[in-house]
Amino acid sequence: MCTAGLDEGERFCGECGAYVDWSDNAHEEHAPVAVEPDPVPAPVPDRGRVPSTPPPSGPPTGLPTGPPPSGPPPTSGPPSRPVAPVVVPKVSTAERPDEAPAAAAVVPPPPPPSKPGAEWKPPPPRDALQAMVVPVTEKQAGRQPGAQQPAPQKPGTPLAKPKRPRPPVDDPIQQGDLVCGNCGIGNKPTRKFCRRCGTTLAEAVVAKLSWWRRWRNKRRLRKVKHAGARPRAARTGRFQLRFPTRLLTMLLILGALSIGGYAFRDVLGGIYGTARDRIAGTEEVNPTAIEASSSQRGHGPEEARDGVSNEYWAPAKAGDGRGEKLNLEFEDPIRLVYVIITPGITAVDEELFLTQGRPKEINAVVKRSDGTTEIKEFRFEDKLGPAKFSVGVSDVVDITFEIRSAYQGTAAGSHTAIAEVEFQARK
Repeated sequence: MCTAGLDEGERFCGECGAYVDWSDNAHEEHAPVAVEPDPVPAPVPDRGRVPSTPPPSGPPTGLPTGPPPSGPPPTSGPPSRPVAPVVVPKVSTAERPDEAPAAAAVVPPPPPPSKPGAEWKPPPPRDALQAMVVPVTEKQAGRQPGAQQPAPQKPGTPLAKPKRPRPPVDDPIQQGDLVCGNCGIGNKPTRKFCRRCGTTLAEAVVAKLSWWRRWRNKRRLRKVKHAGARPRAARTGRFQLRFPTRLLTMLLILGALSIGGYAFRDVLGGIYGTARDRIAGTEEVNPTAIEASSSQRGHGPEEARDGVSNEYWAPAKAGDGRGEKLNLEFEDPIRLVYVIITPGITAVDEELFLTQGRPKEINAVVKRSDGTTEIKEFRFEDKLGPAKFSVGVSDVVDITFEIRSAYQGTAAGSHTAIAEVEFQARK
């Protein structure tokens, strides 16, 4: 295993990929604490047993060893009493452990009283008796105990299971992190293996976050306090005025939304209306009245609403028809969604289509039921067929088309013509 440094919460080494987080397994099982066995008492030697050391074979030192004297014993003096044998007390190893053990030996009794006339001798001194004691080694002091067997042990009291440390929360993915393809966690750019699952990061994707996510991640990161830092304690006995940052921020946001909504109310209303138009759908409506500023003979304004594309309306004056108008009225206010205009004198024959003029720009003045108006500009492409324009105005009761410019026809004295006008309203 390498000696690379590790951060808190990392389970795998960033250099060699080895598993390094063994703390979870260490807390899983807790063996009971073994209780030390009670000490086995030492065997006490039998006090009543005398060591089996044979007494010395020779006569004790200091006693007369020659043949008994011949002749009668002396008659002078009273006869001596028999002397009781002197016993040296036995010293037990259990009673005096600090001294070398020794076995007691029985001092043989003195010889029988001599015959009358024999010379009496006093008994030997105590030191001489002690010298007659034969020392006994520790092995000879008594029977050796057998091999000690382990005493029965009481069951150990299990320790309370310690609380496992709470695993650190995964940090949000930051800009430039290596995103693991196996578990999806972010890793530092210097790592070679994932800190959670140990997967190689050789083909990991580099995270590229938007400004919004970067700002949110910075706010989510916990603030790390330096050593010795303490939270501010409020001063007792004094009133502290705190600046209402959050409240002021909310008020500023609401104010900006209100001002923006009022300034762009028309745009927002148009977006809302367009969404409703697409959901509800449209249907064709017919105007109840139609008028024109002027008309070419045989091509009046009603020809623009006859339902066929080979009949058309054209102004009386030849040329581009600039300023000429076509007005249409509706019986009830409608939500006008689309206007479909077929330019030229036909929508079928292209050669015939090019002989007369076609409108290039038209202004549509839309009038509402409350008297307000709204102008829409329509621009045409010089091609065969109808053109569809979005209006999206509610409460429409009247609409006027004014020609602003036109494509010139190939025929001499051509007129700018409109073959058909159609209207689609919200259902």
